[in-house]
Amino acid sequence: MSKIQKMFQWWMSPLKKRSIELIKVRTLEEKNGTKKMKENFSSRIKESKELAKAHLFTFIFRVSIIVIVSCIFGFIVVKKIFKVEPTFIDTTTEIKKFDCAYKNSTERIDCMVAQQKYWEKISIESLKMFEWHPKVAKHITMLQDKAFYSIPVNQTITTFVSKDSAELNRIMRDTTLFEVVYMPEKHEKMRSPVITEPGGKTIRIATSFASKEWLGIILAHELCHVYDMKYDGEDWNDLNQYLMGEVNAHLLEMELVKSLNPKAYAYLLQEGIAYYNKKNFQKLQMLIYSIYIKKHNLSYQEEALIMASCVIAVAFEAEGKDDVENLKKVYTKISSNFGI
Repeated sequence: MSKIQKMFQWWMSPLKKRSIELIKVRTLEEKNGTKKMKENFSSRIKESKELAKAHLFTFIFRVSIIVIVSCIFGFIVVKKIFKVEPTFIDTTTEIKKFDCAYKNSTERIDCMVAQQKYWEKISIESLKMFEWHPKVAKHITMLQDKAFYSIPVNQTITTFVSKDSAELNRIMRDTTLFEVVYMPEKHEKMRSPVITEPGGKTIRIATSFASKEWLGIILAHELCHVYDMKYDGEDWNDLNQYLMGEVNAHLLEMELVKSLNPKAYAYLLQEGIAYYNKKNFQKLQMLIYSIYIKKHNLSYQEEALIMASCVIAVAFEAEGKDDVENLKKVYTKISSNFGI
């Protein structure tokens, strides 16, 4: 007997039991034919009707409970699968602690150095969420061994502050080192929330990130460029090498985004590729918004990066992510259309 048949029998059991009782009453009356049974029959029928109503109510109640539970469970499962919840960075404490603008010159510099150290810690924590990936593990090691942290003077000029002369000499001599600068919100007019300078000498990172996961993903992307330029000789003056670097960085991003919630990512591709093939980018963006952005209070810069990352992921999957030469063309087209 199938599960459906058993469930149906369970639903119908109250009515079935009452029907059997009625048949027994009628059979007994036919056999005995007594006056007493005839007198009792009408009262039994009345009782049977009342019991039937009660059993019918039980049947309806059971069905209602199953429907309600199914709807609630279905809602929870859909929400769990198709909504990616971020781990939030405590930016409120950071803003209060590092309000450096109103301090005197010496205190302001100390405050800005402390701010850089705070964001260095957050960055490492964010990257370590993806340490399971060999490339990210390699990038974390590079960041810890080869990065030095400066403070911003303005949007383009930075300065390294240290009382350690040996550290200053190391920075001046070691060409494999690179500079990391966290840009406070007063510099939010940067052309992008994360910028890697040609040659991989400097990474500028806005302090407007609210999600550790997305900070980690974007940093992994940028460190991919730094590693390629520092150790693999990638030259951004060569358009082909530049595009190859972007394709590699976005392929890494795709793996990390997928790891946030594989079922949500599968849903993104299932629905998103259909929109992409129909060139319905408005619905594609609405889909990305509903899964990764909605109700999360992210900065507009962060939302823009998430949108770009997911649009490119869908495009790469739709076009066939194993055809690298085609992906260079796809990246060029998408980046020009979306201003990435």
